[in-house]
Amino acid sequence: METTSIFEQMTKEFLDYHPQLDYQWISNNKILGVKIYKKDSMGFDVFWGINKNEIYYCAGDHHHSSLLFNSENSTFLFGMLRDLLSKNMRILEKHAGNSVYKVIVQAWDGKSWVNEDISALIFFNYFGKRSEKIFQNNIIKGYCISN
Repeated sequence: METTSIFEQMTKEFLDYHPQLDYQWISNNKILGVKIYKKDSMGFDVFWGINKNEIYYCAGDHHHSSLLFNSENSTFLFGMLRDLLSKNMRILEKHAGNSVYKVIVQAWDGKSWVNEDISALIFFNYFGKRSEKIFQNNIIKGYCISN
């Protein structure tokens, strides 16, 4: 079975298991994927898709990663998606002035928030007033934190 077909089948099963999700399939000549919309202003959209043999996921507008599509990575991806849609994970945005300069995807390990992935700008308004914003979904039940 072609990797795109396997990905599509797994995604449909995930979506069928969570009928409360508001989502849209995205398909063009480069990628097949699904965007799940945030439930409220404190949450963030989640996207995942496949292009040939690579799977991509995005949390909000800022974070983007890719992995080779195989059994181990697909298990990781769907666990990550479950957690991104629950209270198990969150996005911490760090601002300088009015601009985001760092985005941290964090996971709850049962005791504290652990940085999973960080993306940051090299050049930003270093002297701008610093602030933080936290975005977190509560759409489905997570693994560590009950809703």
